[in-house]
Amino acid sequence: MNSKNLLITGSASGLGLAISKKFFDQGYQIYGLDIKPISDDINWQNYFQIDLTDYQAVADLIKKIGSKIDILINNAGIWLEGDLETNKISEIEKLIQVNLTSQIILTNQLLPFLKQKKSSKIANVSSIRGIKASAQRTVYASSKFGIRGFTQSLQMELKPLDIKVFGFYPAGIKTNLFKKVEENRNLSDHLEPDNLANLIFDTITNSDSKYYTPEVVIEKV
Repeated sequence: MNSKNLLITGSASGLGLAISKKFFDQGYQIYGLDIKPISDDINWQNYFQIDLTDYQAVADLIKKIGSKIDILINNAGIWLEGDLETNKISEIEKLIQVNLTSQIILTNQLLPFLKQKKSSKIANVSSIRGIKASAQRTVYASSKFGIRGFTQSLQMELKPLDIKVFGFYPAGIKTNLFKKVEENRNLSDHLEPDNLANLIFDTITNSDSKYYTPEVVIEKV
């Protein structure tokens, strides 16, 4: 595969870190974005601690690094649950900005650069809640359904340019996503980040042909 530069959001921990390590181990240059600092034992150099909802800062960064990027993975996300009436306005606004708006704006800023490359790729990591809604996940599901619409529209828009766009919709993953709202949640039946990272890597990198897998749904039996 010719594409060797990956830009990924939410790369400091959880699934984003697992995806970054997988691509790095396969020889890719990683450009990681996250609001949190990265661990000292991570040895790729292109890491940017940035608030994705600071859209001007994101635009300025993309102007500097955009020409180097071949693959974009929109992965960053936060969690919110509870009955809708109990969700604070500030919480609702923040979640939509992080989970949906920031991903669209980052892609918007990077697209002119991706269009200059041959066979660029974009992958949006959503959630099973972007396919199947559930109670007490109203705002979260809304953001993830939004990502699915964004992904499907982008697939049609970029098909003539041979830029492949992927949507991933996994069930629960063993990460710290829920820790702020529920410390003792049982994650024993959740997906291992490394296994999901392997699936994402294989799906993206085995797509350089006339046919590819545009949507991957992973749910519990």
